[in-house]
This record gives sequence, C-alpha cells and structure tokens, in this order.
Amino acid sequence: CVAPTFEPAAGSVGYGTEVTIATTTDGATIYYTSNDDTPTSDSDEYDPDNKPTVSGNQTFKAIATKSGWSNSDVSSATYTYYYVITAVSNNDSYGTVSGTTTITATPEDGYRVIAGDGGYTVTTGTAEVVNNGDNTFTVTPTSNCTIRINFEEIPSHTVIFSVNGNTTRTATVREGVSITFPTAVETTPGEDEFEKVINGQTFVAWYTAAYTHATDAPSYVNTASMGTSDVTYYAVYATVEESNGSYTLDYNGTGETISSQITTNYGKVV
Repeated sequence: CVAPTFEPAAGSVGYGTEVTIATTTDGATIYYTSNDDTPTSDSDEYDPDNKPTVSGNQTFKAIATKSGWSNSDVSSATYTYYYVITAVSNNDSYGTVSGTTTITATPEDGYRVIAGDGGYTVTTGTAEVVNNGDNTFTVTPTSNCTIRINFEEIPSHTVIFSVNGNTTRTATVREGVSITFPTAVETTPGEDEFEKVINGQTFVAWYTAAYTHATDAPSYVNTASMGTSDVTYYAVYATVEESNGSYTLDYNGTGETISSQITTNYGKVV
C-alpha cells in the first residue's frame, strides 16, 4: 500500500484543527495514532466523517492496509498548536477589526471604541483581554475564542455662544472635536460671525463664565475641544484703555481694572 499523507502538513496549526489522512491505494484502510506510537491494525481506524483533531502538541502516525497487500510504511506528522482567536465588530458600520493576539480596531467617522472593559466582549471561549486605550487590544487566550470589539457613536453636545448677553448662537459638536468659535467682524455679520463692536465697546475674548461685574477675569479661552456635556462661552466687550502696563476695561459699564498679568491676553485679542 502507498503510505498515507496528512493535511494540513506538519507544523503549527490552530487548536482543534481537523487532520485529514489519505492514501492513493483504493480500498485501503488507514489506522493511526496521535501520541507518537507506531500504528497497527488495533489502532484507531481513520474515519473521514469523524476526523481526528489537534488537541495539543502531537505526533500523528498512520499506516494503510489492504487484504492481500503489504502494509504501507509508517507516515508521521508532528503538530504544535496555538489557540485560534477570532476578532469581530459589534457593528461593521461602526468600525472594523483585524488581528489576533493584538487586535486593532478602526472606527468609522463619528464612532469610537468604548473605553475600558466595555470595549470588548469574550463571546466564546476564554481569554484575558486588555484594552490598551489606543484602539488596540492585547489578547492572551486560554482556549479558542471569539473577541467582539464594541464601538459606539460619539455623543454630541450643544455649544452656546452668548454674545454681549443678548445674542446667542449655538452649534452641535461631537466629543473631542475642536470647537469653531464665531468670528468677530466690523461689517454686517454672517452666519458664523458676530459684531466686533457693540454700543462703542470692543470684543475682548471668550470666557467660560458670565461677566457683568468682577475684579478678577474669568477663564479666558481661544481654543477648545468638546467635552462630555453642553457648554456656554461668553463674549466679553469692553472700552479698552492702556495705562501703566495694565488695561482699564469697562465691562458692560461697570468699569474694572484688570491686573497687568493678563495684559498679554488682551493685547492679542483686542
């Protein structure tokens, strides 16, 4: 008989991989072992409908026999195994995934990976998974497993631009996206613009608190990214006069002197 062959070829294969054993001798019966023992007619008979699987680091050996024929030489194939990791997305329209022991998640525009342990689910098998926080996951399997990466739509919040306390503009911005502030213009303002001068007072800056009467300036802002909740920015107007290294700013008619330590901010904006 012709000696049997093995498929897949010897080498590293996924845990649970089926092993196909075949011979070109018609009508031959194949006997095999999976523990490196030499096979005989008392060994397991190969059944193509119930193929053996790799369940560890194993050496398979097989012979082909047929009545009236000489037994074939012994064939062998040694396999080492690895656990099979399958990565899937919770929704392919939210993002795609790739990789095995290191899974890379690629969110679609407007989506992100859920932070922390919520970013993944072990749906089959067992594994230790670490969400690295940079759209990658480290997987240490203890069996064949399926890891689902969980994406979510990035929430949006409302930005309110309060201009001199009587004109309000709003925008809807996704978390983490840079906020585009309206532009102060001296001409008739367009959709994303507002008046630089109102009632003889000049726009100074955007602030994170309402400003009607104060001796200390609230937080000055010129760039920002959307946070996790709605936010209001206030445009402050003033009559500006420079004197002795400080600015006298007439906020909404109250008249306050702001210390020289914030002179640079006003010097850049006014």
